[in-house]
Amino acid sequence: MEKAFDRVWHDGLIHKLHAMSTVPTPLIKIIKSFLSNRNFRIQISDLKSTLRTIEAGVPQGSCLSPLLYIHYINDLPSSPHVTTSLFANDTLFYSSITSINFAIIRLQRHVTTTTDWIQKWRLKLNTLKTVCILFGNRRKAPARKIEILGQQIDWKNKTSYLGVTLDKAMRLHEHVKPCIRKAKQARGALYTILNSRSLISLPTRLLIYKLYIKPILLYASYAWGPLICTSNWA
Repeated sequence: MEKAFDRVWHDGLIHKLHAMSTVPTPLIKIIKSFLSNRNFRIQISDLKSTLRTIEAGVPQGSCLSPLLYIHYINDLPSSPHVTTSLFANDTLFYSSITSINFAIIRLQRHVTTTTDWIQKWRLKLNTLKTVCILFGNRRKAPARKIEILGQQIDWKNKTSYLGVTLDKAMRLHEHVKPCIRKAKQARGALYTILNSRSLISLPTRLLIYKLYIKPILLYASYAWGPLICTSNWA
């Protein structure tokens, strides 16, 4: 989704909250008040535009805004044999099947349905950040491409999702090598306090390593760690 938090349609959100029997009416009124009467103007030097009313978007920085966004996309369409993974405004669709053509057909149907839903609720899909990737042993990309709003999405050899990079063979070197490089840079920046001649105690140096270097190496390792035994990532 492109600028998803800024595109939440206020009237559409209130409509969806009313449709949910679990949200009390008094709370909906509070949320409506929270979103109402918000204005903005643009200023360049001494020039100011007229005040305009904000009719979409949830205030970023508010702890309530992510919850409102989740409720807004809670009725995102689902399709048989297609799995949807969501994290904030990052969306992933995937289908697993031995026939590539059937997988593409399934995904195309789901993408079309989802695109219609996105347009209905005044959101916008960021096609520039949308990629397709086929995981498996096939070396050549499929001739058929998935289309979004008449635009064909190219097949990629690698992709990154939530900071984890995988290539089409599910190898990890595209993810691990940059992590090692960043960890070495962090170690270099902290060398004066981490080297063996440092006056800082060993437990403190170990704590610094765990706080600043280890997280770089092990980011999302719960997701990619199980692939190490089956992946030629070295």
